[in-house]
Amino acid sequence: MSVSSKLLIGGTPKPTGSQVFTSSGTWVCPDYVYSVSAVCIGKGGNAGYFTDQQGATSYYWGGGGGGLGWRNNISVTPGQSYTVSVGDSYFVSLGTVRGENGDNGTVNFSGTGGSFAGEGGFTGGGGGGYTGGTVNRVPGGGGGAADYNANGIDGDVGTGQGAGTGISGNNVGPYGGGGSAATVGNSGVVQIRWGASKDFP
Repeated sequence: MSVSSKLLIGGTPKPTGSQVFTSSGTWVCPDYVYSVSAVCIGKGGNAGYFTDQQGATSYYWGGGGGGLGWRNNISVTPGQSYTVSVGDSYFVSLGTVRGENGDNGTVNFSGTGGSFAGEGGFTGGGGGGYTGGTVNRVPGGGGGAADYNANGIDGDVGTGQGAGTGISGNNVGPYGGGGSAATVGNSGVVQIRWGASKDFP
């Protein structure tokens, strides 16, 4: 029997399952579910760039990593619909559980990491700066997304490497890393879990 199947214990259905959102939507609470846990990671910031008078684009500043927030034992009502936002990611409301977007790099500054709201979480890493002045320019790396145990790692200065990865919902996948060079930041994510082993981190 799969974990998403209903387990009959004492005649009462005890459903266990999870749902991952990589775009905004609505979560409908299953029958017999009264408490859920959720983790949210914000989108990584895009790399900053500059376009000269000749139309040439140079990428300088790394984007910040997304924040990660989690909360256990959120009260829900079977059959009711709940808001899920992905990007500046949250479940139910900004104050319930949230992973904030990392800031985009600008023409003057690297992006800062996103913060969080919830029972626990961490802040995304900041983007790295560029090196080389106007000659032999190397853009900064993107900041890493927050993890369950630590803030995201700041992007390296002048490496040209970026798009650090964030870990969400028992290793659902890489999300929330800041962009570097010609890249945009990684997308955000929300995971909702209920039933057995639902709690984070």
